[in-house]
Amino acid sequence: ISESAKEAYISYYDISMPILFNILTTHDKKEYKQLRGQTIECITLMSYSVGIQHFAKYAKDVIQAMILIQTNSVEENDPLKSYLLSGWQRLCLLMGKEIVPYMEHIVPSLFKMAHGIFDQSQKVGILDEPELSKDELAEKKEKENVNTSATEEAEVALHMLSVFIDELGGDYSQFIEQTVELLLPMVNFSTNDEIRKTVAKCLPSLLRCFQKSNRDNKEIIIPQLAREFNKVLWTAVSTEFEAGVIIGQLEAIKENIEIAGRFLSQEEINSYYTEKIIEVLKDSEKRKQENEQFKQDDDVEDEELQVINSDNQKEDDLQETVTEICGALFATHKELTLLLVKLLYESFIQKSLQQDATRHLIKFGLYIVSEIVEHLGVDLIGEIWPQISQALLKLSLIHI
Repeated sequence: ISESAKEAYISYYDISMPILFNILTTHDKKEYKQLRGQTIECITLMSYSVGIQHFAKYAKDVIQAMILIQTNSVEENDPLKSYLLSGWQRLCLLMGKEIVPYMEHIVPSLFKMAHGIFDQSQKVGILDEPELSKDELAEKKEKENVNTSATEEAEVALHMLSVFIDELGGDYSQFIEQTVELLLPMVNFSTNDEIRKTVAKCLPSLLRCFQKSNRDNKEIIIPQLAREFNKVLWTAVSTEFEAGVIIGQLEAIKENIEIAGRFLSQEEINSYYTEKIIEVLKDSEKRKQENEQFKQDDDVEDEELQVINSDNQKEDDLQETVTEICGALFATHKELTLLLVKLLYESFIQKSLQQDATRHLIKFGLYIVSEIVEHLGVDLIGEIWPQISQALLKLSLIHI
């Protein structure tokens, strides 16, 4: 009712809160866990609906009660976990920076609970199996995408952490190391693609959080974190089967580059980033070709064709995301990216100029050439500037 009524519920809010708070603090036996969880949900939903000015006088008592419950009353398989996590997420969105004074009391038991959830969810997933090849790991992920109560709780915990990081910014920075330790192993979590997607999204947010903080040595630590994050993300990309997840991981890599700036060496760009970018593009093109071959089968049904076309659109989106990574590298690392430019020209830009080039390939070629011209220019790519400038002119004249 409060969610729908919003401000119209305000006159009933002060009547409801004492009743609900009494249930929360007195019904502490095991058989009342579900009731207490739903009470937390009700209190936080109502408070979010009416706003911080009406919740303020109850904030301290509600927060202390929730801390006490998550510190002393939560077991391994406990319905209270999800209610607490969602409740903290709502309170953070409601209170914003006003929740900061309570963080040192909220976070320790919150991390303890989150560790327990992730440890439980890992029993149905794999985080790292070095004995498996890239293809075997990708196949294992594809076959084992499941949802259990443990993975659902892990998703809720990740969304809660994501909200805390984004909302609090630099005020969250004292917890970055603990959060990195908690999240990084989940980047390659095999059995749930939503978890992999959400973890990838959190990593650039952690860098921004550090960037906004008052902590020392930011110019050293941010590049170190970006390097570590991107290495883990590239590894995850190489074994990922779901294009939507790959897009999220690639977007995180791009954002980390933009935030950290010029932090990679010539060797890292030439022997690692360039190799990974070309590999991702070729793998994506291979999947598209396989889809096109499958469409030629006589017994393909309309529903299957729709799925194939949707998959191919995701692959197109994925390739466009790769162009954004290239643009971020060109913008931040300039002359260190010339080998990447050469390989992109030879492997993809030239193909986009051919008579039989697809609409998407032409568009892709135009994006890449535009990024090269914008960020590098004639001074840096003088050797192949005639080819690049001609490609830009020709691609610009094609009606896409």
